[in-house]
Amino acid sequence: MVEHVGRRTIVLSRPDGELVYVTEDTSGLMPGGVSLHAGAWEGIAARLRRHPLAQPLGNDWLEPALPPATDLGVAAGGVQPVQVERLHALLEASAGPEQGPVQGADAPTLALRLVATSVEALPDLVGVGPGTTPRGDDVTLGVLLGWQLAGRSADVASLRASLPPLLALTTTASRHFLGWAIRGAFASPVRDLALALQGHGELEAVFRRLTAWGASSGLDVAHGVRAALTVGISARQGLAA
Repeated sequence: MVEHVGRRTIVLSRPDGELVYVTEDTSGLMPGGVSLHAGAWEGIAARLRRHPLAQPLGNDWLEPALPPATDLGVAAGGVQPVQVERLHALLEASAGPEQGPVQGADAPTLALRLVATSVEALPDLVGVGPGTTPRGDDVTLGVLLGWQLAGRSADVASLRASLPPLLALTTTASRHFLGWAIRGAFASPVRDLALALQGHGELEAVFRRLTAWGASSGLDVAHGVRAALTVGISARQGLAA
């Protein structure tokens, strides 16, 4: 079914309720989705715009145009502390007027609350905030990625186990992205941040692309990653002292 046709994103839903994001390549690849060059994407978008939204469509004409899915997994470890410091500086430089507190908390506060309490704060974050993907969810996704990069396997396992029962509290889009994150896959703008923190890619350029994702989603994810990595690296340094 066609759920949405936007400027650079088409959202389809399968009979089992799973979403499929078909994106123009400049928007990056979403987990479980496909990314097409502008010409191919616009051809499909034009065809879909001729159908009412949510009208069932056969996949026979769509599937031949879709390339194989790309792996969006992230390897644990390998984070360079200097890159974490640069991420911190980029986030501090991007700080501006708050886009609207969520239950009295901005993204850095929500991230630190989750990192400090492990999963205890999770019920107060999932589904919290307005938008297609609420801020609490974006921060949670970032913390999950940050813990994975920091090698905090016990925290990653705990968060992955605690999230599924709470997904009913949030939006369909957030359930999609969090569900894939539980399985270890992230949207390419998020995955690219992880790679840059591991020394693969230019962090500033990756950060700009990520923070252009959604109204504030990319920025909120980055705050979650930064909080989890900062604590994780500090803990490792303390153990080594």
